Amino acid sequence: MNKGNKVRYVTNTKIDSLISLIDTLIGTIDSIGKSFEGKSESELGILKLVYLDILKRTVPNLHSICILLGQYKAYNQYKISIFLLLRTCLSDSLLGLYLSTYRMDKNSFENEVNVIDRSYFVAMKKFLKEEPRYKIPVASDTDLTKEFENNFSNLRKGHPEFFKKDKSLKSNKELRSRSKKELFAIKRGEKPDMSYSPTDENFYQRLIKFRALKAYGYIYLLIKFFAQYHHYAFKTRSLIESNREFEFNKIVLSISFLYATTDTFGNLLDLDKKLTAPLKKRIEEFLTFKTNS
Repeated sequence: MNKGNKVRYVTNTKIDSLISLIDTLIGTIDSIGKSFEGKSESELGILKLVYLDILKRTVPNLHSICILLGQYKAYNQYKISIFLLLRTCLSDSLLGLYLSTYRMDKNSFENEVNVIDRSYFVAMKKFLKEEPRYKIPVASDTDLTKEFENNFSNLRKGHPEFFKKDKSLKSNKELRSRSKKELFAIKRGEKPDMSYSPTDENFYQRLIKFRALKAYGYIYLLIKFFAQYHHYAFKTRSLIESNREFEFNKIVLSISFLYATTDTFGNLLDLDKKLTAPLKKRIEEFLTFKTNS
């Protein structure tokens, strides 16, 4: 990924080339998924299931980005939707990279996945508690609500590791109680913190402590950049019609990072290198084209 290259003109030809690049990424991810077809969850194990899930989530977002890029040729405003989709893809990639720092110990990896899942339990508990207050006919369908409650109840029963004896949720620290403490102290003399929350900011702070992963910290900067299009502020009104070349460069960088993380996740999945080989070739071709055209 050459972050020094600048896009001087955002032509339709360059946008079409980027769409083609994304199509290659989608095809590669589809091939990765197909290579694991027929294998049970027990055969795959949690690490492979997590990375296959992350890649699978990326595909529909990339498809949508391709469609929106077609509209972006004529209407700059479509960048808002593109940025929000890229933010989702990059957040998943950041999460996957973060989890990879715990892959050396199976229990620690599983515990980090549980800490992330805990956020889901918290959100669903709040939803079930608050929803009955709103007397919206469609949202208050008794049968559907009951079915949802039953599903959540079964989920809770099937995962007792998340709950204490009094049925309250365990804290992040409690969920990490059997993790290796040394994995939480990366730098010499650092005090292990086993209570922190699973946020993009904390994922970023951990990644930049690893020499091999430090460059991926830029993903967090892209996430923060795209977040400015997610949250409204009066002072951001000009962003809708702001520097097209600068922003297109951020789209290109995002796809470049998604290429790189797909390759990284492929290594974690023990894939045949032939499956991800097209990625490096295509990104190099595109960056050369982008610079010279």
